[in-house]
Amino acid sequence: MNITNNSKLLPPKRKAGKGLVSSSFEANLIKHLSRYIDNDNYLAAFLVASQTIESIFLPEKILYLTRKLGIYGIESSSDKYNFFQKNLLYLALSHDNETFLLLEKFRKHRNDIVHRLKKEKESEKIEIEIKQFLKTCYVDILDNFVESRPVPVLELYSRGWNDFRAIMVKRIQEMKNEIKSGSH
Repeated sequence: MNITNNSKLLPPKRKAGKGLVSSSFEANLIKHLSRYIDNDNYLAAFLVASQTIESIFLPEKILYLTRKLGIYGIESSSDKYNFFQKNLLYLALSHDNETFLLLEKFRKHRNDIVHRLKKEKESEKIEIEIKQFLKTCYVDILDNFVESRPVPVLELYSRGWNDFRAIMVKRIQEMKNEIKSGSH
C-alpha cells in the first residue's frame, strides 16, 4: 500500500483463504479511512486504524494460526486480552518478529499520542505526526497481514513436514529395492 499526500488508501490485495475477514469488509474499512484522510481528519483515521488492527485483523490472524496449527482453546478476540497481550500471543504462535515489532511500534505510538492529546492543546502538530505514522507503520502492518507474505511458523511447519515426507519416501523406496533384490 502506498499513501501519498494526494492519494487515497487502496483496498488491500488479498488472496482467498488466508484466514482474514472478508475483502468487502476490509474494503469498507479502507474507504472509511480514505474519507477521514481526504477530509484531513487524521486523528479519526488513526483511531479507526488502531481499532481495526487491535480488534479485527490481529484476532483474525491469531484465529487463523491456531486453526492451521491445530491449537484450540485460545480466545483470540476476547476482550480480556489487551493489545500488548495479543501482540505477544501473535509472536508466540507465528514466530513473526518483523510483524510483532511493527505492532509494538504502532501500540506504543498510539498510547503516546493518546496521552499527549490529553495534555497538549496543539492537536495540529499531533495530527501531522499521525498522518506520517499512518503512511508508514499502519500501511506496513496491513501489508504484512493482508498480503500473501508467509507466516514463519507455517513455513517451518510445512518445511518440516515436507522434509519428513521426503525422508519417508526415500526409506520406503530403499525397502522396496531391498525386497526386490532379495537381500531382506
